Amino acid sequence: MLKSVKRSWITHCLELGFEEECKEWLVDKYTDIDCIVKKKSAKHEFGSYPIIEVYPPGYISVIRAKLEEDRTEEEELKYYDWIDKANKIEEEYSKFISRFDTLD
Repeated sequence: MLKSVKRSWITHCLELGFEEECKEWLVDKYTDIDCIVKKKSAKHEFGSYPIIEVYPPGYISVIRAKLEEDRTEEEELKYYDWIDKANKIEEEYSKFISRFDTLD
């Protein structure tokens, strides 16, 4: 049996000054699709900034670890259904953080 591979699905930057609102929004959306969400600090030459790392649920990690030809049809459907949901959250987050844009 394959073990779950612990690699993140996506990393989101949190809008400075709105970190808590962004974190709460992301946690709410991603936990709805069984993800693990972790707040971290990313280091850069200009300093550290807050990020959220999103890890897929264990069953998705197991499916991802299999070669595509070894996946069952049910696993494929489950996998791509989850990807569609995760991609939709990414799109929604872009719209969500655009309201914090202060460059206008």
